[in-house]
Amino acid sequence: MTTALFRRTWDGKLEAADAVSEDLLRSWPEGEVRRGDIRKIRNAQHHRKAFAVLAFAHANQETYPAVDALLEAVKVHVGHVRELRFKDGDAITYVTKSISFGQLGQDEFNDFYSKMLIALEDITGIPQDILERGTTEPV
Repeated sequence: MTTALFRRTWDGKLEAADAVSEDLLRSWPEGEVRRGDIRKIRNAQHHRKAFAVLAFAHANQETYPAVDALLEAVKVHVGHVRELRFKDGDAITYVTKSISFGQLGQDEFNDFYSKMLIALEDITGIPQDILERGTTEPV
């Protein structure tokens, strides 16, 4: 599977956004229909901000020994998990899903980030505005 980038033009059409995508598009016979998953490209700055918020929350709590442990707790809290059922049918466990660039587009990450702020406030008691500011100092 090839990842291609497209952008919407002023007249509502899609066009290739880079040379690789252009080559891919040219290789298709005219009129051929293809199916694919469309995601908004992730904003790296937003991803870094999320981890800065997590680091700040971690530094201001005593329950979780590492940022990764706090992130796992957040994922469970917001339901960013997949269910695993075992052979006997009774045992169920949950495994957290990834928030990597390959797994979530920007729209999905925006939703996760909003839920993460709520979860961090619930878990740490730090208000969301302070979490986002990254300081307890007044503005």
